[in-house]
Amino acid sequence: MKKALIAAGVTALLLAGCGSSADSGSADSGKETFTVGMECGYAPFNWQTSSETETSVALDQAGAGYCDGYDVMMSKAIADNLGKDVVIKKISWDGLQPALESGEIDAIIAGMT
Repeated sequence: MKKALIAAGVTALLLAGCGSSADSGSADSGKETFTVGMECGYAPFNWQTSSETETSVALDQAGAGYCDGYDVMMSKAIADNLGKDVVIKKISWDGLQPALESGEIDAIIAGMT
């Protein structure tokens, strides 16, 4: 049951959150990127840290550290399924929706309904 709920949630995120913005290639792998916006301030779902872990992703702003948490792990799983590299963009809560609508990010993965 739990796996079915997670699968339904991922499908809903993909259908509702994936933008049609042109993806730029990642410098690391040459793959396209899946850019996800989140606040990185709401543990255990997403938070900013200065230390790299197995599950963290470097923030797109130079020297900003890493973002980690459940939302980051979900973002990585979606990007892997899309064959893309995940990029986490730290954006204030009020700026998430406008960033999605403008094509700055491809999805919002956060506690938003």
